[in-house]
Amino acid sequence: MILSNREAVSVLTILLLGVCLSQQGGLIDACFKCSGSYAKGILMLNALRLVEVLTGLVVLVMKGDPWMYAWTMLIPKAVGYCVLWAVLRKRAPWLHLGWSYADKAILKPLVSPALTFNAFNFGYAFSIQGVNLLIGALGTPADVAVFSNTRTISRVVLQAAATLANTLWVELSTAIGKGDYAMARRLHRRGSQITLWFAIPGLIFMWFIGPPIFARLTHGQPFDYRVYVALLVVALLGSVWAASYVVPLSINKHQSIALTFILTALGTLLLASVLFVPLGTFGAALALIVGEAVMVFFVLRRSLKLLQDQLPSFLVQLLTPPVDLVQRVMGRKRTT
Repeated sequence: MILSNREAVSVLTILLLGVCLSQQGGLIDACFKCSGSYAKGILMLNALRLVEVLTGLVVLVMKGDPWMYAWTMLIPKAVGYCVLWAVLRKRAPWLHLGWSYADKAILKPLVSPALTFNAFNFGYAFSIQGVNLLIGALGTPADVAVFSNTRTISRVVLQAAATLANTLWVELSTAIGKGDYAMARRLHRRGSQITLWFAIPGLIFMWFIGPPIFARLTHGQPFDYRVYVALLVVALLGSVWAASYVVPLSINKHQSIALTFILTALGTLLLASVLFVPLGTFGAALALIVGEAVMVFFVLRRSLKLLQDQLPSFLVQLLTPPVDLVQRVMGRKRTT
């Protein structure tokens, strides 16, 4: 489908409005966190994301145009945030939006962490969209379509693992704020362990269902198993540092991690440009593996230092299947 300039501007405007609205969603999320209702807030926000996805799927199934699809990125979000704010007002009536309670003394030390937090978005842009643009420049449009769809499928488990890891955020902030580093270490170890062992069976499952999903999405385009395996390894490595990078984020000491992430993403692009010539999209996938391995090293090193933890004992728990947790959960189900 070809859009006119006017139609393209309309679609882009709606999408930009959705992005602006999403920024307010981050503020509402923070309000749920600071009011002790983090679990309820994250549940409602994830439910809202599900509604957005399902609404978009309905439009696609009905063969709606890009303009209609863009509205599915805006209207459910706007309605959902109004509902979230109404719920929040009942649970925490002392919270207010606006500038009346703004305090420069409080805001000033938060400027640097806030700006560097956005550096993660630039890093993801380089590593995700940057690699796609690189493949488009060095390869063919078909290479971009195949690689992009393969990577999207491989990242499903990583996105779920990252969501699971983010549940540690508030508890880590509380524990470290109280000076209870023993509790913070236990949270970090257990969270990292659960995230990794959640990802492993998930990636095995995706190994089997990925190819038929890919065939459905691309209408029978050739499937490259080498690229898919490499991208599953990328997702596994991402799951390893998903829980650990929450540690510096939870106490606003993520500046060095953010800088490392951007530099690593740029290095990944450079390496991908070198490997793409002899290896094609498989070379780009190998470059992503190197980038994720670098992030595992730096994030674990930084997080363990902040928590005053030791790498050997951390790795022992990380690589041990959480059998005790499974037994505990099963025991509770039997008793109920």
